[in-house]
Amino acid sequence: METALKAWPTMCRAYISSQFNNQERDMHQLIYLVGLIVVILAILSFFGLR
Repeated sequence: METALKAWPTMCRAYISSQFNNQERDMHQLIYLVGLIVVILAILSFFGLR
């Protein structure tokens, strides 16, 4: 059981990487990065630091 739990993240990564080709993965990374920047700017503007 413990071995299966340790292998779970590796299996998930293998499944996810097999579902997306490089172009789709790049697009998802870009969307994630833009979203992260928007969240950081929202937090900074909330505290008046922007």
